[in-house]
Formats: sequence, C-alpha cells, structure tokens
Amino acid sequence: MPINLGKNLNRCYQIQLPFVNYYYIINIYFNKKSTLLLFSTQPQFLNNDQPEHSGIEVRMFKNLSSSKFCEVFLKLNSYKSSTLDILNQFDGVNNKYIHYINYLFNEIIDLSKISIKNENSDKFKYFKDKLSITGFTIDSCQNNFIFVLAERQNIILNKKIVRTSGIQISTFDSLNFLSDFYKNMKNNNE
Repeated sequence: MPINLGKNLNRCYQIQLPFVNYYYIINIYFNKKSTLLLFSTQPQFLNNDQPEHSGIEVRMFKNLSSSKFCEVFLKLNSYKSSTLDILNQFDGVNNKYIHYINYLFNEIIDLSKISIKNENSDKFKYFKDKLSITGFTIDSCQNNFIFVLAERQNIILNKKIVRTSGIQISTFDSLNFLSDFYKNMKNNNE
C-alpha cells in the first residue's frame, strides 16, 4: 500500500543498506520548508527468499535522548537563542566508545542557501538549508545493527532551526549487546 504524505512532506531521500543476508530500504521524507522528518522502511529480499522477521526490530526516534544507542555512543548538542534553536544535533562520537562503532556513511544534501541581513550592519550571514544523513553500526554487530541519523537544518523567520531524528534496525541479539553497553555505562556513572 502506498504511503500518502499530503502536502506537508514533498521530498524523499532513499538509501539501501545491507542487513543480515538481505537489504533494507530506508526512505526519509521531508519538506523543503520545514524541519519535519519521517521514515519508512522496507526489507528487500534476495531471490524472493523471505527470512523470519520475528527477530528484527525497527524503532524510530523523534527524541534521540530516548535511544540507548545515542546515549551511549553519541554526543548530542542542544542550544537555544534568539537566532538558533538546536535540538539533539549530532556533535560526534563519545571518545570512550569510538572504537566500538563504525560509520557506514555520511551524506549532506544542500537544499538552498539563505542570506540574512545582520541586524547591526549591512553585512549578510549565509546559512544552508540542508539535510544531513549519517549511518552507524556497532562493530561487533556489523550486519545486525543499523542506526541512521537524519538532521534537518532550516531557516524559519530568520532563525536557524535544527532537528534530528533517528531510525534503528536491529536483531534481538544486537539489542542485547547494546543493552550490555548501556548497563556498563550506567554502572560506571558516565
């Protein structure tokens, strides 16, 4: 059944990533004029050989602070001022855990360049309206765990708005492995 997005979501970026012994197609839907992001996933089987899905979980995170993966492995930045509104922007990998995860990809799509006149002078500031997509995997779970961050930067009423969402595709075994990292982090009061 096709997904009906209406007029709020008018763009789609699609990626295909290997998972277990097949692929997942991840669609990232967005609008050129807002920070709204949505995901959809679809498994892509090889030779019509459909594996058992009972051991796979797909989770979407609008609030990245509710993700164990983000809490353990990623540094997220939030900031609010008169010209910036940043919520959960990816700011790097936690140094202690940098050797346990791998980048799968990092792609940036510049949608437009916006100039805003500086209030105190005749000079202009330039901002890019863009979509950034970054994929990760846990080193020990390479084909069993995928985490994709989608960050939307947009200028609305002379204010830069940044919102980041995520999608996680994992087997139950890799979720147990992630839970072990999470427990270890909590036990060490990090």
